[in-house]
Amino acid sequence: MLRLRSLRARSAALILLASPAAAQQFTTLAGAFNATARWTEGVECADIDNDGDLDVFFAEGDGFSAAGTPRQNKLFLNMLVENGSMSFTDVSLTRLGTHVSNAKAVVTADVNGDGWVDALFVNAFNAQPPYLYINQGAANPGFFNEEGATRGLTTNLNASSAQFGDIDDDGDLDLVICDSGPSLLGSPGGKPRLYYNDGLGNFTEETGNGWDPPTKRAHMDVQLADVDGDWDLDFLGACRATNTGGNHYVLINQGGGVFTDSSSALPATSSNCYEFEVGDLDGDDDLDLFFVSLSGFAEGAVRNDLSGGVLGFSNFGATLGSDDDNEIVLFDSDDDGDYDAFVGSLGAREKLWVNQGNGTFVNGDVNIQALNDPTLDMTAADLDNDGDYDLVTAQGEGALNRTNQLYLNSGPADTRPPKIQDELPAAPQGGALVVKARVTDAVRDDGKDWVRGTAHYVIGSGASTAITLVSGSLVPSANAGISAGDEVIWTNSSAVTVSISGTTAPWTFESGPIAPGASWSHVFVRPGSYAYQFSIGPAGQIIVGGAAQSADSLRMGGDLHRFALPAGSPLTYELSFTDWAGNESVTDSVRYVPPLGTTTCFGDSTFGACPCLNHSALGAGEGCLNSSGLGARLSASGSASVAADDLVLHADQARAGQPGLFLQGAVQIALPFKDGLLCVGNPTERLEVVFLDGAGAGQSAQSIVTNGVVSPGQTRTYQLWFRDGGGLSVCGAGSNFSQALNIVWQ
Repeated sequence: MLRLRSLRARSAALILLASPAAAQQFTTLAGAFNATARWTEGVECADIDNDGDLDVFFAEGDGFSAAGTPRQNKLFLNMLVENGSMSFTDVSLTRLGTHVSNAKAVVTADVNGDGWVDALFVNAFNAQPPYLYINQGAANPGFFNEEGATRGLTTNLNASSAQFGDIDDDGDLDLVICDSGPSLLGSPGGKPRLYYNDGLGNFTEETGNGWDPPTKRAHMDVQLADVDGDWDLDFLGACRATNTGGNHYVLINQGGGVFTDSSSALPATSSNCYEFEVGDLDGDDDLDLFFVSLSGFAEGAVRNDLSGGVLGFSNFGATLGSDDDNEIVLFDSDDDGDYDAFVGSLGAREKLWVNQGNGTFVNGDVNIQALNDPTLDMTAADLDNDGDYDLVTAQGEGALNRTNQLYLNSGPADTRPPKIQDELPAAPQGGALVVKARVTDAVRDDGKDWVRGTAHYVIGSGASTAITLVSGSLVPSANAGISAGDEVIWTNSSAVTVSISGTTAPWTFESGPIAPGASWSHVFVRPGSYAYQFSIGPAGQIIVGGAAQSADSLRMGGDLHRFALPAGSPLTYELSFTDWAGNESVTDSVRYVPPLGTTTCFGDSTFGACPCLNHSALGAGEGCLNSSGLGARLSASGSASVAADDLVLHADQARAGQPGLFLQGAVQIALPFKDGLLCVGNPTERLEVVFLDGAGAGQSAQSIVTNGVVSPGQTRTYQLWFRDGGGLSVCGAGSNFSQALNIVWQ
């Protein structure tokens, strides 16, 4: 859980300092994590006790390519909230217990869905299994039990990285861990491991069933991101070796965790690559890559060409630098709306490449205090809660300056709200109404972005309030009695085209042009006061009372958020995204009306074979294929109320220009008949003849209640039969059916 805070004002002194030393944006805080030199491979920040400040994990253990001395897994507690000033206390033994390993990385997530962050230490050299620390939660916040073995992580791995993400889109966080096999850097190599979560934080390794990655040597990094833009997580992995079929992993999720290998899509890189980071570098809303050691020891960006319509990757241009580097963090350090690239280096200082907004970079190393140390990992997080993101580095490998560092940021605060790139409309799934959004913000590091998503919603249809613009005035002038979930309808009764803009941030809704005599509406979801302005004419204010409910998003991974809302009833929702600095973005409100009835008896083979194996696409929700090349569909509008008697059946994708017949059955069956499946069982009723239009669509006009003789409490099955003759019939029988629709009458 992220506790989010408002921006604090910067001291004018910080702005006015002009000496060369003060001009450096990132300067070290001496002894932030004690001065003890040690071999650290990984760092991760998380709010372990939900107190509103970020604590720090370090993964430690000696050894580059072979095991050295195992070290205690490390946790430093941020005392900012407790003491009023930032300092860090080593609570490794008291909070984690005594656990040593050759840890290469640490990643955090709420794996059991209890609202408290858990932590996974990834261990190398086949010496230990992964260590999974489960937060004790409300009973003992920020204290952990190591439960890896009891939760399914029992195999010793040669692992350098891992990430959590909802691979199969079921609302919980699965896990991918890299595994280099017997040798960290050499042959024969290994395969990454996929573990599915049961929703309670227990993991089962997947072998087969759509997960069969190729063997590659020296797999160093795991990235889960939607690189092909189809709303599921793909897997990418950097390798420090030359490998057949592409040096690195690119496995594309086809949905539900079924992956295909597209590793050859990446351009050739050096064999020195420890990591690439994933983010939109050129502002075209797809995910590009920034590599450590793209060519030799030089960094470089790789463009995702998906915006052109086909997934593919190409180099942006010239490579950058020439030092032996290890880590990339994408972070908008100058608050200009694009990702800059920070590089954790073994050289004389950490490095910064400043994005010019189009994926080209200029050197900004001078902004970071020079410190010659062997950095193996780096992350960006606002540790002092001043509205900007600081840097934490982890040192290891070398003999010099192996002290983990905190670089405080004195540069511009994060003033930009999260960018909502896209929104996937609500759809029923697994007993919930699932909504997804694609969101980016100032930081992108190993799946972290410090954005929390919340859906605010009101169940029910709500009321409507009318406001009219007449002669430059609003009628009525005051708006009372509006509740959360109500719709406000503005009608333009003036002689000119106008528009309406919301002026209460972050609810900056826009109507677009409203012609004379036309109307526009907006549904208000949360209680509050909303100001708005006509483009020509008066300003107004809407006061909304009542209450809304809320549900936090699941951070699926990459830039995807997934919301699970109550299904089965009409509701209105808006999505809110807030970053650690307190900047908020809100989507337009959406009114969702659930489809009437339950679709069933599909022609995709799930209810039995179609007569001549003329199956429609799996999951398409259609009948068996007809001569149009599609399966016919049946839906309904209105209500299932017997008293209202307003249910209308709608058919489409049937044979154009042919007669059809709406059928009702007392039970559902699935019997191959003619070219389709007969789904209505006796006793049956022939409800109404319909003549399909030129698009193969038609709807009922007569009373279903009367013709079907239905009563409240009855469940009835409905289907369309239609002619499909003239020598075009798929199976030669001359007619076909839609899928079926079950209605529970009220």
